[in-house]
Amino acid sequence: MKYDFKINTSIQNAHTIVLQHIRPETTVLEFGTATGYMTEYMCKELNCQVYGVEIEESAARVASAFTVDMEIGDVESLTWTTKFKNIKFDHIIFVDVLEHLKDPWRVLKIAVEFLKEEGTLITSIPNISNNAVIMELLSGRFEYKTLGLLDNTHLRFFTKSSILELYEQAGLQPIGWYATYMVPEQTEFKQSYENYPLVRDFLQQRTDGEIYQYITVGKKTENAVKPNQAVIEQRYRLSSYYLQLFWSENEEFTEYDSVHLPLHIDGSTITYDIPLPNKEINKLRFDPISELALIKLSEIYLLETVCDTENGIPSYIQKWSNENNFEGCHFYNLVDFGGREPLISLNKDPYIILNPTTKIKKDKTYFLRIKMSVSVKNSDLIEELNRQYSKIKREAERLGLLNMSLEEEQRKQNKLLFELEHIKELLQEKYTKDIETFKSKILQLEAQLEVKNVALEEHRKNISTQQVYYESEIQKREEATEKVLNELQVLLNSTSWKYTRFFRAAMNSLRELKNSAKHRVKNMIVKHKKKSNKKEMINLLDKERYILVFSHTNYLNSMGGTEKYIYEQASYNARSGIGTVQIFPSNRYDFYAEEESFYGINVGDTFLGYLTAQEIVEFIQDSAHKYKKTYIHHLLFWIYSDFKNIFEAVNYLGISSVFVAHDFFACCSSYHMMYSDSNGKKGCIPDLMTHGTENVCIKCDHYADLEKRKEIFNDIFNVCEKIVLPSQYVLEVFKLIYPKWEDKFLVHGHLRLVKDGTSEKEKVNEKIKIAYLGYKMENKGWSTWLKMINNEQFSDLYEFHHIGSSEHYSTNVRSHEYSFINDGRMAATNLLKKESIDIVLLWSIVPESYSYTLYESIAAGVPVVTNKHSGNIAFSVQNSSEDIGVVLNNEKELWALLSDNNSVLNLVNRARNLYELEYNELD
Repeated sequence: MKYDFKINTSIQNAHTIVLQHIRPETTVLEFGTATGYMTEYMCKELNCQVYGVEIEESAARVASAFTVDMEIGDVESLTWTTKFKNIKFDHIIFVDVLEHLKDPWRVLKIAVEFLKEEGTLITSIPNISNNAVIMELLSGRFEYKTLGLLDNTHLRFFTKSSILELYEQAGLQPIGWYATYMVPEQTEFKQSYENYPLVRDFLQQRTDGEIYQYITVGKKTENAVKPNQAVIEQRYRLSSYYLQLFWSENEEFTEYDSVHLPLHIDGSTITYDIPLPNKEINKLRFDPISELALIKLSEIYLLETVCDTENGIPSYIQKWSNENNFEGCHFYNLVDFGGREPLISLNKDPYIILNPTTKIKKDKTYFLRIKMSVSVKNSDLIEELNRQYSKIKREAERLGLLNMSLEEEQRKQNKLLFELEHIKELLQEKYTKDIETFKSKILQLEAQLEVKNVALEEHRKNISTQQVYYESEIQKREEATEKVLNELQVLLNSTSWKYTRFFRAAMNSLRELKNSAKHRVKNMIVKHKKKSNKKEMINLLDKERYILVFSHTNYLNSMGGTEKYIYEQASYNARSGIGTVQIFPSNRYDFYAEEESFYGINVGDTFLGYLTAQEIVEFIQDSAHKYKKTYIHHLLFWIYSDFKNIFEAVNYLGISSVFVAHDFFACCSSYHMMYSDSNGKKGCIPDLMTHGTENVCIKCDHYADLEKRKEIFNDIFNVCEKIVLPSQYVLEVFKLIYPKWEDKFLVHGHLRLVKDGTSEKEKVNEKIKIAYLGYKMENKGWSTWLKMINNEQFSDLYEFHHIGSSEHYSTNVRSHEYSFINDGRMAATNLLKKESIDIVLLWSIVPESYSYTLYESIAAGVPVVTNKHSGNIAFSVQNSSEDIGVVLNNEKELWALLSDNNSVLNLVNRARNLYELEYNELD
């Protein structure tokens, strides 16, 4: 255990990056919990069930407060495999652990056996090939330190390639690579590129040279989709600021008997809880920072526990603060203006000596709590200096400095003034050094950019040459193949059938070879975005008429509500000989971004490639005669300026347009209509209906975007012939936000119900079957579902099913997978009927604008249970002429309903209509 601190998710480091990949309400196995700083966050903030393994008993006792179970012992002893033998985990994490083991390969391989089929294993491992380490080697040094890349407890060292080998040997495939980085000057080695001019360019051009740690997310190999050559998805800059605590049994302090903690330097007050080692300690030394900084030290406690009492004040052994004038503390190389607050570190070795009045014994666990703020901003330092300077001048004027009896006071004031002048000189020196450093960096970056531009241009030329080469090669192969086939045909016509069997087989093989070669080359040219070109794409528009569709994702790869509807629309039009051209963003762009962007094009069920927005405009202009109509389905992930340019071209060409709403993206940047302020989030539609937008929106965090968004969509609606809304519920919201377009609004649901008989159940003593229908998503009520299936009382009364999942995440749930594309729109409905489901839980916690799952349930004659916040689901249940379910106020009412067997049987045992689901065509 090296150190302990509270998790601050606003700072990006290995710990917070790992926590970003832990899903709420999951089961986690954490190796190396220390005192539980990550464990506590996963338990309290993510509501996870955490199991821990920790070698240090004192740390494990603290962390166990946040675990379901804790194994105290060496990871490599494998005692944890017995304790946790009947548990499968959603996540297993090794944060700064594997490099401390003798045989990390063996441990990781065994740990994978405890991972669920769709679970993830996450590691954080230092990068030994960091440029700072290489510079140390070039200087003839490989010296271990108390912390960092050459930590004196590290037994193994890894690079990116050896991490990949580690994963492969364990049966894992990385699905996500992340990295923290730090320039050599900011590492513990304090190296500089300027000291190595002969290899400087080589080092700076190394892709992974400044990476400090790799954070790798892996899945079992058979369940993972392989990434492209383990590309780092995102890099996070590490803070180079640390505080350091030393301890000593005598008067001497060493680096070995010390710990470092990441330091917050934004001026906010932070509490640091530092566990002390199990040894006798007579004196402590605390180094707040090793830079010029403004320090506000509030208080320091010596504690036996980190838990606060009810009034928020810890039960302490000793306290140092302004209340006792920090009695027992000695300050060195820190400018003190009186009262120990604020302090300014005068040079690079400021420290505070603490003399505990109580002897720190070996057989007890102690903590040092430090509460302080640190700022390295020059503006904060200058402001404080000016304040103190003015204060000293006023005091000097008051005293007059002429009275000989005040000579001692004058000397103190002069000393402070001298130190202030010295600090000003340091600031000036820092400013000058920073400016020179920035200038040097800019020149280096400009030189690197020039090199990259030359390389990019050469790469483009090579690609063009390769394309010409491949096209030429395929043409040559086709001509050679045709020649051979013609010669074989002559042989076939002149020789008996019996003797030409070999030639006929050869001819077929050549045909297959020809078609295979054509397919591979075409696939390479079409799918590689740099080789996609408008002319080739337009040649693939082989139908007379097309509809043009704009949406936010590729409907061939995703199956949300919007994608389902586009798929139905494309299939319907195809039966009438009308094709579909879909345009969608290649990435999740910000709506107001200004950056280089690419957009994908699908024609029917074929992905053609990527083009820029301007190339899309030219593509549409060159094929304008083919388009019957434009449908705007969704603009999420679009850059609006790109869409505006494309849409203006569409309008100029006279192609009529229809806007099809799938949620509330046109109404608010919170497209689920969730009100957000300092008190949290909640659905805002009921308040809008009661009080109007003027009184509700102005108090919400999303209000700043509202007028700009309304201006954008007013321009779009102005040229659309109609605005299609999926439900009456959505109509009421759009009428509030866009009243001027009410005559264009058309309520038109995605699906049409066609009656197909009736069904009546007579459940008596059988278990009631309850199903969760759809994706595992928090806003679909996933947390409520997990609470339900893990309730022992309900497990005895009900049988639980998940329709739409292949993952076996609980022994209490039977999972049933289906495909909308392969099995058709009735797939979910048919599964509900096949499994004799009695109730469907549709517990969306955000307002749904439509809900395919609602109609799939109605078609199966299965009643739904929902809550008043579920939008169109609750609206449809409450306003339906048929008995299709029940709307509850909250989870408390849900638990009450499920606990009342008579009420549940009364809901289930009713006659209900059965339906076929049909696409509700727009035109």
